[in-house]
Amino acid sequence: MAPRPGQYRPLPGTHPRSSSMSVSLRSVDGQDEAGILREIQSALRDLRFGAVEITVHNAQVVQIERKEKFRLQQPSHKPG
Repeated sequence: MAPRPGQYRPLPGTHPRSSSMSVSLRSVDGQDEAGILREIQSALRDLRFGAVEITVHNAQVVQIERKEKFRLQQPSHKPG
């Protein structure tokens, strides 16, 4: 059964773990919902540690920001 417009839809290939991860997107005048989803998927691609922030103003997605963290391994000190 296809979701209704504005109803929660997980991104293809994802498995939500809780309802707090839900995203509600709806078609808004002048916005390409499929294009927005492609940009979000692109921001998530290969992201291991970090965050993707979606900024909305007046019911319009205006910015998608990707913040990536690189974890550095500490050198191991061997007793000597």
